[in-house]
Amino acid sequence: TRHSQMTADALVAALAAELPDRPLPLAELAARARLDADTIARLCGEERDDGEFAIVRRVRHVLGEAQRVDDAERALRS
Repeated sequence: TRHSQMTADALVAALAAELPDRPLPLAELAARARLDADTIARLCGEERDDGEFAIVRRVRHVLGEAQRVDDAERALRS
């Protein structure tokens, strides 16, 4: 499918197009994602001290780490 070819950068860009690249209060993030706040809190882990979630930054970080792992695995196989 078209989505199976999506890169990490494209996913971050798609999220950033829908979510502001700033931390969001839990209620706003839940409303934008159309999920209940408890689900968001469980899936997103720790919130910031001010009660907001930096979801786009977190996704960017996680996908960046995944890319580094993939690159290391490819290097070990070659």
